[in-house]
Amino acid sequence: MKKNIENGKLINAKSKETGVLFDHFTTNSWTFESLFVEEILKMMTEEEKQDFIIDPKAIDWSFAI
Repeated sequence: MKKNIENGKLINAKSKETGVLFDHFTTNSWTFESLFVEEILKMMTEEEKQDFIIDPKAIDWSFAI
């Protein structure tokens, strides 16, 4: 019986680990970092910013999949 309990604990732990690993796929929840882009934006002139629109804040993220 103790062996079954230990196996159950192991399966439960692996299930939780798998759930965390694939959470963004199942919930359609994505997090993007744009630290490098923000640093580039700080170095660009206003004219360059108009020519190269790379600001992630300007993207409409509300589109439906």
